[in-house]
Parts: sequence; C-alpha cells; structure tokens
Amino acid sequence: MNAGDVILWRAFEFPDGGRADKLFIIANEQRNGEHLAFIVTSQQKAGREQKPGCYEQLSWFFLQKGTSSFVKPTWVTFDDGYEFLVDELEELRERGVVALLREKLQPATLRAVINCFCRTLAVTPHHRWLLE
Repeated sequence: MNAGDVILWRAFEFPDGGRADKLFIIANEQRNGEHLAFIVTSQQKAGREQKPGCYEQLSWFFLQKGTSSFVKPTWVTFDDGYEFLVDELEELRERGVVALLREKLQPATLRAVINCFCRTLAVTPHHRWLLE
C-alpha cells in the first residue's frame, strides 16, 4: 500500500469496542514498517460544513463530491491518526478483511490533507516522524 491509497476495512474495531466497515486513507509511504491512516466518512454530522478544505480546529478536512473519485461529499477525520503495521495490513488484505480500493487521493490533495492534520491538536511527534 502507498500514500494516497484508500482501503476498506471490514468490521473495523474501534477503541470503544464498536465495529463498522470503514474507509481509510493511507497518509504515508511506510516508515519503519508503519503506515499512518485517517478514517473517511460520508456521514454528515452536526457542525460539519460542506466547504472544501481544512477545519483544523474541528479536526477534519472536507473533500467535495468527485474529489479523487469519491462519489459523495467526504470528511477526513483526524480525531485519531491510526497507525498500522504494514505486515498486519498485508495479512488482513490476504484474508479479505482489508481491501485496497481503486480510489486514490491525488498527491496535491493528499498533501493538503496532511498539512491540515499537522495543524490540529491530534498530531503527535510520532505522527510527524511517520510523515517526514
């Protein structure tokens, strides 16, 4: 998997124990066997505007319908930057739990998403290192 790839993780388990099929954007080329990824959603929640761009105070980035082949308005959420081991993702892909989708963010769009993430309170020193 490469930076900008979009993956589907079937029945992803959240820290609170909930499960749902989720889309993720891979944010980086693997570094030291790790990928950083962000959840994307087309579910509009209260307060989520539909103007393209960065909402660093709210910890999300909005992609218009049709951006990088997303067919619906899409929010990239930064509340949690998910770190995944490359080997684990490949194993899950072989088992059919994770699927690499045709969608891929264009480099300029991915750079805008990453720049936005780096301005949020969610970013950690480890995230910054993964994105170098």
